[in-house]
Amino acid sequence: KNMTPELGHFLSEKSNGNPFFVEQLTLDLQERGLLTLHNNGRQLFHLPKAHLEAIPSTINAVLMARLDRLASGVKQVVQTAAVLGREFEVQVLLQMLQNDPDLSQKIHSA
Repeated sequence: KNMTPELGHFLSEKSNGNPFFVEQLTLDLQERGLLTLHNNGRQLFHLPKAHLEAIPSTINAVLMARLDRLASGVKQVVQTAAVLGREFEVQVLLQMLQNDPDLSQKIHSA
């Protein structure tokens, strides 16, 4: 996405240049509606200074905040998948979640 130079600099400093942290911070800010859109001939995202204090300072804090905002059913899928590890068969997840008919939709939401 396009962003103001100030926002790019802020995200780079806050994340120490970690691309995953930048991505997660940006998603967090978007999900919370903290980024504003300026249209000066092109669309640019900007973070108002009033919101700077509300920014988590660690990647763990950002990820936890994003997980906390998930719907309870989706959160259950994510937590169960985390127990299974980095790689697993979806069939195992389905069995653990007692053949949840909405599993596919919840995985997509997560």
